Amino acid sequence: STPKPSSAASDVYKRQIIPRDLLADFKRALLSDECKDYSKGTAIEVLAKKFSSCTKTQVKVTLDTIAHRVTPAGQTKKSAKIWALLPGFGLED
Repeated sequence: STPKPSSAASDVYKRQIIPRDLLADFKRALLSDECKDYSKGTAIEVLAKKFSSCTKTQVKVTLDTIAHRVTPAGQTKKSAKIWALLPGFGLED
C-alpha cells in the first residue's frame, strides 16, 4: 500500500531535524547566556558550528520547531527578545 502523504511528509520532516540524541544539548546551547539573545540568523550560525555533524537546514528546522523569541517579563523594548522553548519542548522533554 502507498503511504499517506502526511506520513511521507512527516518522514522528510524527521530527517530535517537534528538527531534526537543531540536535542537536549541543542536546547541547553540555545538557552545559554552565549546564545539566548542572538537573532535567528546568528543563532543558526553559532549552533551549526557547535553541532557540526548537523546541516544548517537541520539546525534551522529544529530551531523553528522547538523555540521562539519572546520579550522577557518587565522588558518594554522589542529588541530585548530572548529564545524560549515552545510548550512540549522543555529541557526535561
